[in-house]
Amino acid sequence: MSVVSWGLDLVFPTSIYCISCGNLIDDNCEYILCDSCREELPRVVGRTCGKCGKELSAQNEGEFCSDCLGAKHVFRKGFSCVNFSGIAKNIVRDMKYRSCAHNADAVADLMTARFSEMADRETGELPEYDLLVFAPMHEAKKEKRGYDQAELVATKFGRLIGVEVPKGVLIRTKETAVMSSLSAEERRQNLEGAFVVPEEKMEKVAGKTILLIDDVFTTGSTADACAKALKNAGAADIDIFTFAAGADYEEII
Repeated sequence: MSVVSWGLDLVFPTSIYCISCGNLIDDNCEYILCDSCREELPRVVGRTCGKCGKELSAQNEGEFCSDCLGAKHVFRKGFSCVNFSGIAKNIVRDMKYRSCAHNADAVADLMTARFSEMADRETGELPEYDLLVFAPMHEAKKEKRGYDQAELVATKFGRLIGVEVPKGVLIRTKETAVMSSLSAEERRQNLEGAFVVPEEKMEKVAGKTILLIDDVFTTGSTADACAKALKNAGAADIDIFTFAAGADYEEII
C-alpha cells in the first residue's frame, strides 16, 4: 500500500467497505467482500485449459484454450482464481487504475484460497516452489502509480503460504505500449526483451522452481516474456498463477 493510501486508510478504513459495491460490511466477511458480491465472483470452475488454466468455453471440447492451441509457451503450467469479467474485472481495474491498492489484500487472500485447492487429490500435498516472483511494471509507471499491484499481491500471498518473494529478481527494462487492443503476436513483439534478471540475481533463481505471480492472464505474452528471462537466468521451471484469466474464445481455431 502506498504512503498516501495508508494515510487515507487511517481516516477512512477500507476494510469495513466491500471493495466491489462499497457497502458496509462486518468483520466476519471474507476477502473484504459483502456476501452478495462474494457469491457473484466469476470463479474458475469446470474444465480448464491444460496449459494456462483458464476456463474453457462450452464450445471448446478440446484440451487447450484458443490462445494455447498450437502455442509454444515457455512456462510449464498456469492457474487462475476467477474469470476476468464482472466483479473480478472491476476489482482489478480499481486496483490498477483507481488507486485502490488495498484491493491487493483481497486478491492475495482469494489466491491463497485457490492455492489450497491445488493439493494433490491422493496425497493432499500442495505444489512446492522455491521462490515467488512477480511480473513487475516499469519503474517509471510504478513511480507514477505509487505502487506495483503485482508486487503487493505477491508479497502478501508469499507471506500467507510461506514462500520467499525476493526483491529485484525480475526487472522490466522498458515501458511497453498498452496491449489491450493488440493481437497475440503484437503482444509478443511488444514484450520482446522487456524483462531481464540482473546478473547479481541470477544465482538466486538458478536451478529453482518458481511460481510467477500476476494480476491477469490474457494470451500468455507477459507470462512467456517473464518466464523466458527467468529461464535464461537458469531457472528450472516456471509456473504461472494469476488472479484472473481472460476468456477462451468461443470460436475455436
